[in-house]
Amino acid sequence: MLEKMWRAYPEKNSPTYGYGFDINTSPIGRVVGHNGGFPGISADFLLYLDGGYTIAVLSNYGGGPRPVSQKIQNLVGRKK
Repeated sequence: MLEKMWRAYPEKNSPTYGYGFDINTSPIGRVVGHNGGFPGISADFLLYLDGGYTIAVLSNYGGGPRPVSQKIQNLVGRKK
């Protein structure tokens, strides 16, 4: 079931989105995740399926997780 959630569905006009998860690649393999928020809250969640890492950043500010998540992603991308 997880593999079905984490695969793209281009036949349904969803080339980089599965069932609730964005699907991407990184220097260390496949990455799936989801982000979003409302006024006063936001979150960024990423699973590095091939690398064994999970990033979860929660914030009480709109857009707050992005710089923190990006920094962690840069650090994880250096690992091999």
